[in-house]
Amino acid sequence: MQLRHAANTDTGRARDHNEDTFAIEAEPEHVERGALFVVCDGMGGFAAGEVASDLAATTIRARYYAISDADPGSALRSAFADANARIFSRGQGKMGTTSVAALFLDDVVLLANVGDSRAYLIREGAIRQLTQDHSFVAEQVSAGVLTADQARESSYRNIITRALGHRPDVEVDLYQEVARPRDRVLLCSDGLHGLLEPEEIAELAGAAPLQDAVDTLIAVANERGGPDNITAVLIEVVVTTAGSGAAASTERLVTASPPAGS
Repeated sequence: MQLRHAANTDTGRARDHNEDTFAIEAEPEHVERGALFVVCDGMGGFAAGEVASDLAATTIRARYYAISDADPGSALRSAFADANARIFSRGQGKMGTTSVAALFLDDVVLLANVGDSRAYLIREGAIRQLTQDHSFVAEQVSAGVLTADQARESSYRNIITRALGHRPDVEVDLYQEVARPRDRVLLCSDGLHGLLEPEEIAELAGAAPLQDAVDTLIAVANERGGPDNITAVLIEVVVTTAGSGAAASTERLVTASPPAGS
């Protein structure tokens, strides 16, 4: 699978420092382990949030490629668990970070997430959210208590129910999607997806040159107030080995998460 990518992060208009971090391993030494992209959004106040997000991003990238005796999904989950353990050990639950990762391997995209940073698939002009938020309002929407419109306006929309570093153990969600040529996958923090509707994201990121698309997404979020840090990583599938026949929906992988630090 051949890929192109672009990325950027911005402090936004309201914050005085950036607690978002991204990590990219597009040309790993061991190509058989795939290309990995990670976005993390730190929490915990000045300094602590950026420490947590940087620790998560660097740990996930390093640990995934260091685990050679497990299948890619298990290795990705273990990398998240190890990041959780390192952050918890350092902050004792007082700092944390969301994290979303996309691993491109053998014409499949494996996605892992904890928190409300998101992965979207843009395919033939349509957009689909590939991950599920771990947030209070997302759970309320799933339970039928709130509508999606009500969730966007809720004063509780920033309450996260799962994060790396908040507890000794963490549950990591894992999904997979078969890739097609010209697919674009966007990883982003809530500083972006909280200010743009999915259809707007699809329009801005679906066809423009990758770096232009990333920079435009961030610029629009800032034009709308930029109340939070903003990060976007956009990956385009150029060539696959299997052609264009692909699954129409995302499959959630439900095998058990490993214990922290495994």
